[in-house]
This record gives sequence, structure tokens and C-alpha cells, in this order.
Amino acid sequence: MLESFLSRFQKGAFIYIDVKSRMARIYDQRVGELSSANVINVELPQELVYEGNFAKMLEYTFAHFPEGERRLPNGTAVTVILPNEAVATDFITVPTMKKSNLSSAIQTHLEKMYRNLNELYVSTVVISANKTNTVVKCVIIQKAITASIKAELTKANLKLRCITCVAFCLADAVLQLSPKSRKHNFLFMDVRNGYTDIVISGGDKVYGYASLPYGEEVISETAVSSEYDHMKNDVAELAVLNAKENAKAKKLTISMELDTSETMAAERDATAEGDQSAFDGQTDSADAVSGSETVENVGDEAVTTEALSETVATDGEEGIHREESGSASPASMSREAMVQMMLEMENENASQNAAETTDEEEEEDAVAPVINQQRIKVFVRRPKKYPKFMCRETPETAEGYLSENFRLFQKHLLLYAGHCKLNDNLPNMEFAIVSVDKIPENIVVAAGQEENTLPIRHLMGEIGKKTELTDYLVLFGALHLRAHSKNPKL
Repeated sequence: MLESFLSRFQKGAFIYIDVKSRMARIYDQRVGELSSANVINVELPQELVYEGNFAKMLEYTFAHFPEGERRLPNGTAVTVILPNEAVATDFITVPTMKKSNLSSAIQTHLEKMYRNLNELYVSTVVISANKTNTVVKCVIIQKAITASIKAELTKANLKLRCITCVAFCLADAVLQLSPKSRKHNFLFMDVRNGYTDIVISGGDKVYGYASLPYGEEVISETAVSSEYDHMKNDVAELAVLNAKENAKAKKLTISMELDTSETMAAERDATAEGDQSAFDGQTDSADAVSGSETVENVGDEAVTTEALSETVATDGEEGIHREESGSASPASMSREAMVQMMLEMENENASQNAAETTDEEEEEDAVAPVINQQRIKVFVRRPKKYPKFMCRETPETAEGYLSENFRLFQKHLLLYAGHCKLNDNLPNMEFAIVSVDKIPENIVVAAGQEENTLPIRHLMGEIGKKTELTDYLVLFGALHLRAHSKNPKL
């Protein structure tokens, strides 16, 4: 117990596994103050990041220390900072009871909720309590992760002080840099290159966290960025699709009613005209049959002149007149001659069909690769075009472009603040603090002063000066872990 208490004041090292930047950042307190010169960065392989094995990432980091850099001495106490995605949070409600019985009630409740509870490490903290119910926040991580990290540190002759996550470190960094934000409910947004972290902090506890797949790269002084190019909002797209389908259904219903009435009128007119035409046609046909047909007798058969001329004039595809060419007519040909002629015709047709089949197969073989290439479709994400009344005016100054691009971030702050109002387990947000280097403080503050919005502060304004600490907020927060908060350790 005494050794654990003294270890809090003992200088140690911090290893931040930054999977979003594919870097492992190492800082040793004994080297000096936190700065870029005292932070060692080791780039992690992409396949290792995708695998998500933090123990292997530590092993790779220790094996690929930059040349000339001072390695961590044996026995150093290390704090490991994991990404938020490795940690889960949950809220449970249990009846209010004595503290001595509360832990067993929480354990019983968790056993009902999680079948694999024996594989999880759960740290709990009481959020609120009244005469009837007590709300408990649970921070959950897999035991396999903590065990593998501890084993890897032991292999490197290092000690594990604790494991924490990015959200806890960011909240503790803000509480350390901005004393007037303590004991208040606020949203913190840390805008980085390629990603953005959001933390929901209430008093001395972290209630939740989120992230955006874009960051400083969308901030421009010459163009307005579209969120649709950087992330896919399933909820928004589903709402648009539902609205379009409802509009189509309404339009089809109206058009079907109009088409039905018009079709019925057209059918009535067509029926009347058809009856008259049919009567006229029957009269003309009867006159033609009775007045123009003549019959010739050939032996015992009766053949019309018109049919006889067609039979004699046309024979096969060549149109040969049998009597003119001097050949025998079908009636005068012997049976053997007719059979021979039929066999010759069948052979000619078979050879012709075979030639046509060969040509078709060659054409299909030549066209097949083209058809296969045409079937390959590449999805290109294009910015959606909205009606003019839904679009804002195009800015004309660099400051205007920065203000419009900041709305991509402000929108999500307002969404999470609204979500907190709807959730009984989350506190109502009083303001937001943003850490972003590319946008000046006056633009951030002005955005928070608009009507029906959330007040927004710039972290630089809270500190009062530009400092390098903002580049290493996670490591700085780990230095002051639990100094002004009651976030659980893992």
C-alpha cells in the first residue's frame, strides 16, 4: 500500500498508442519538461494497427527505438494510454442502499447484463443518487488486453502503473489548463490532422466520448468544405431517402388518379371506333371474296389462281421458277428424286447454320471482355446539391471561409449537447471548449454567440498564450491524471 502511494509522486514514463496517427509516443518525465524535443515518436506498421493488438504494438515500439534516443531505464513505472475504442462505458441503475451492499448489487446487475463478465475488468463510479435509485457509470475493458500489456512491459523490465484512455487524459488536461472550467459541464473538442476527438465532461467525471473522421484538413481559407466528402452520415441519408420516397408515393397517387380517368375515357372512344371499323371491314371482305376469286381444275385438286402462282413463282430462298428452268415440277418428280432433293437442302442448311454459329461465337469472344469491363462500377462520392433556400451565402473573405468551415465542427457540438438534454444519465452542457490551431479565437467565440447555440471558448483563450502543450494534450493530461477528476483507472 505504501509503495502504491509513493508511486504517485515518483517520476515515470508515459506511452501513448495513437492508432489514428499510427504512432507510439513516449515521454519520460526524468528527461525534462513535456516538449517536442523530449517526446519519442515511433511509427507503427499499418497491418499492426489494423490487427488491434496493443501488446504487439508495444513490442514493436521497444524493438524500433530511434537510434541515439535514451531507452527507458529498468524498473520505470509506465502509464499506458489506449485509444477510446478499446474502452467501453455503460450506465446502470440500482436501488439506493448502504455503501457496504452497493458493490454486491452492482456485481449482480452486471452478471445479468454481461454473460462474459469473467473476461472483463469493470471499474465503477457513482454518478448520481437519490432516495430510490443510484446511477453508476461503468468503464469496461477486456482482461486479455490489460494482461498482455502488463506481460509485455514485464518482458521489457518495466512496471505498469496504470492504463487509461484518451478521453480521460483530455478532460484532465483541460481541467488543469483552465481552472475556471472545473466543476462545470462542458464539451471539449480536440481538432487534429485527420481526426477530431470529442469529450463529454461533467464536473469531475467523463460521461462519454466520440470522434470524427476529419480534422484540420477541412479548414480552408479559399473554399467551403463539405462534410459529405469526408464522412457518411447514415441517419441523415436515411432521412433524405424517406423524404424522397414519401414525395414519390404522393406524386404517383395523384398521377394514377388522373391516368385512370383519362384511360377510361380513351377506352370508351376506342371501343366505339373499333366497332364501326370492324363492321366496315367485314362488308368489304365479303365483296372482295365473291367478285375476284377464280378456280382452276388440275386433276382432282381445286387450286386458286393466286395460290398456284405463289407456289410456282417462289421456291426456297433463291426464288427459282421450276417450269421455266426446265426441271420437273413437284407433282411430276419421282419419290427418290424428291428425297434426294430434300437431303441436299438439309445439308446446305446445316452447313450454313454451322458457319453462322462459328461467326457468332467469335463475336461473343471478342465482345465478352468489353462487357466484363463495363460491368465494373466505381462509386464516386460527389457533393450533394441542396435547394438554394437551404444554402448559405458564399463567403468573400478568408475569415468568412474559416467561419463556414468551423460550422462542420460546431454542428456536432450542438448535436451532442442536444443529446445530453434528452438523456437522463448525462448532464446538460453549459459551454464548449475547442482546441484548434487553424481557426482564430474571435471566429470560434463569435460562432458561439449566435442565437440558439452553445457558448464556445477557444483553448488558447483559456490558457492566455500559445504553448506547445496543446500539441501533446493527451500526454499532458496523463501527467495530471485524476488531479482534478474522479475518472476510474483501468
